Amino acid sequence: MSTPSICNGSYPTRSAASKSKSPKRISSAIAKCSTFPYFVDRASHFREDSAWIGARLNDPTTRLIVIYHSAVLCHEDNAALPCFLSPDRANIDLKASIFLGQVDGITYFTLSIHTEDEAHHFSRAHQATFKDYASSAPVLQFEYRDLVSLACFTNYWHSRHRKCGTCGSATTTGSAGHRRICTSTTCAQQYFPSMDPAVIMLIEHEDRCLLGRQQHWPEGMHSTLAGFVEQGECHYKLKRNEAQTNRATHFDGEDQLGW
Repeated sequence: MSTPSICNGSYPTRSAASKSKSPKRISSAIAKCSTFPYFVDRASHFREDSAWIGARLNDPTTRLIVIYHSAVLCHEDNAALPCFLSPDRANIDLKASIFLGQVDGITYFTLSIHTEDEAHHFSRAHQATFKDYASSAPVLQFEYRDLVSLACFTNYWHSRHRKCGTCGSATTTGSAGHRRICTSTTCAQQYFPSMDPAVIMLIEHEDRCLLGRQQHWPEGMHSTLAGFVEQGECHYKLKRNEAQTNRATHFDGEDQLGW
């Protein structure tokens, strides 16, 4: 099964960036990449173009990411490598597919399946297995994480908005999967995906950094500190709170770098 390359350039590394904390130097390093590693062209101007969307779903170069209950279809012998299926290999109705965007001219969709029988069918047909995204994300190949996280989030959002929060009627999808619309003609409320703002930070002291972990994580897995921003809370105050909560008793707020 072929998996298209997503980024043709080298990524800017922390060691290169840490030599100088000047944003201009870091921006210059990022600009050297042929494709910025976090860049997925959402191509939102095509979301209302049903003819274009239909043509892409019949394009053999298009790739599908299959999701089952927040689990990603991955290669059976390599959990770090998601399966990217061409439309003809999916062998399922693609009308419910969600348009994710394009990377290097390749169009990506995601498709959510809902039954255990469908999950077994995909696993057998493609010698693959569904891996829970929350536990597999740290080991996914770096260049695929943006697409897979976008696919998981979008499918999760749809699963939570099948009913109108105003009148209780069923909702239907619009804008190639980026909108849900109440089917009641007297309501017709529209819903759009939203995310809670959050910060993530790397706290350093001399040649060491502060990491945290949760009890249910696999042995040896750690993470930089992060937290959700509450209403009226600035990102700087949140960083101080998270640092103090995780035993960093002194936080030097004058020496920060972020973009």
